[in-house]
Amino acid sequence: MKIETWNTGNPYSDKGQRIAAAIGEDEHLYFADIDRGISGRSVNRQAVADGQLRRATMRVYGYQDGIAPAYTDTGTYHPVHGPIIKALEA
Repeated sequence: MKIETWNTGNPYSDKGQRIAAAIGEDEHLYFADIDRGISGRSVNRQAVADGQLRRATMRVYGYQDGIAPAYTDTGTYHPVHGPIIKALEA
Protein backbone atom coordinates (compact mmCIF):
# COMPACT_ATOMS: atom_id res chain seq x y z
CA MET A 1 0.00 0.00 0.00
CA LYS A 2 1.40 3.36 -1.02
CA ILE A 3 0.88 6.07 1.59
CA GLU A 4 1.12 9.72 0.63
CA THR A 5 1.69 12.36 3.32
CA TRP A 6 1.55 16.14 3.11
CA ASN A 7 1.06 19.28 5.17
CA THR A 8 -1.66 21.73 4.14
CA GLY A 9 -0.02 24.52 6.13
CA ASN A 10 -3.27 25.28 7.98
CA PRO A 11 -2.46 26.26 11.59
CA TYR A 12 -4.32 23.48 13.43
CA SER A 13 -1.20 22.71 15.50
CA ASP A 14 2.34 23.98 15.88
CA LYS A 15 3.21 21.53 13.06
CA GLY A 16 0.43 22.70 10.73
CA GLN A 17 -2.09 20.20 9.40
CA ARG A 18 -0.49 16.85 8.56
CA ILE A 19 -2.59 14.55 6.42
CA ALA A 20 -1.91 11.09 5.00
CA ALA A 21 -3.95 8.92 2.68
CA ALA A 22 -3.81 5.58 0.94
CA ILE A 23 -5.96 3.37 -1.22
CA GLY A 24 -6.88 0.18 0.63
CA GLU A 25 -7.13 -3.26 -0.92
CA ASP A 26 -10.89 -2.68 -1.04
CA GLU A 27 -10.19 0.35 -3.32
CA HIS A 28 -11.55 2.81 -0.76
CA LEU A 29 -9.59 5.93 0.09
CA TYR A 30 -8.46 6.00 3.75
CA PHE A 31 -7.18 9.22 5.29
CA ALA A 32 -6.03 10.63 8.61
CA ASP A 33 -5.50 14.19 9.81
CA ILE A 34 -3.26 13.73 12.83
CA ASP A 35 -3.42 17.36 13.95
CA ARG A 36 -7.22 17.51 14.09
CA GLY A 37 -7.65 13.91 15.24
CA ILE A 38 -9.82 13.03 12.27
CA SER A 39 -9.70 9.89 10.16
CA GLY A 40 -12.09 8.37 7.73
CA ARG A 41 -12.80 6.35 4.63
CA SER A 42 -14.25 7.45 1.33
CA VAL A 43 -17.30 5.59 0.17
CA ASN A 44 -16.93 7.24 -3.24
CA ARG A 45 -14.62 5.07 -5.31
CA GLN A 46 -14.87 7.44 -8.26
CA ALA A 47 -13.02 10.09 -6.24
CA VAL A 48 -9.77 8.11 -6.54
CA ALA A 49 -10.17 6.87 -10.11
CA ASP A 50 -7.99 9.62 -11.58
CA GLY A 51 -4.93 8.58 -9.54
CA GLN A 52 -4.54 11.95 -7.85
CA LEU A 53 -4.59 10.83 -4.23
CA ARG A 54 -3.95 14.19 -2.56
CA ARG A 55 -6.57 16.02 -4.59
CA ALA A 56 -9.13 13.23 -4.18
CA THR A 57 -8.54 13.15 -0.41
CA MET A 58 -9.06 16.88 0.01
CA ARG A 59 -12.23 16.75 -2.14
CA VAL A 60 -13.65 13.91 -0.03
CA TYR A 61 -12.54 15.49 3.26
CA GLY A 62 -14.24 18.76 2.33
CA TYR A 63 -17.46 17.15 0.98
CA GLN A 64 -16.73 18.77 -2.40
CA ASP A 65 -18.05 15.79 -4.33
CA GLY A 66 -21.38 15.82 -2.46
CA ILE A 67 -20.72 12.54 -0.63
CA ALA A 68 -19.63 12.69 2.99
CA PRO A 69 -16.81 10.37 4.04
CA ALA A 70 -17.41 7.74 6.70
CA TYR A 71 -15.52 9.14 9.68
CA THR A 72 -14.16 6.77 12.28
CA ASP A 73 -15.23 7.10 15.89
CA THR A 74 -12.71 8.60 18.29
CA GLY A 75 -10.27 5.93 19.37
CA THR A 76 -11.33 3.37 16.75
CA TYR A 77 -9.68 2.87 13.40
CA HIS A 78 -9.91 0.57 10.42
CA PRO A 79 -6.72 -1.58 10.26
CA VAL A 80 -5.59 0.48 7.25
CA HIS A 81 -5.36 3.59 9.45
CA GLY A 82 -2.52 2.13 11.56
CA PRO A 83 0.19 2.46 8.88
CA ILE A 84 -1.25 5.78 7.69
CA ILE A 85 -1.01 7.31 11.16
CA LYS A 86 2.49 5.87 11.69
CA ALA A 87 3.59 7.54 8.44
CA LEU A 88 2.44 10.89 9.82
CA GLU A 89 4.22 10.38 13.12
CA ALA A 90 7.53 9.54 11.44
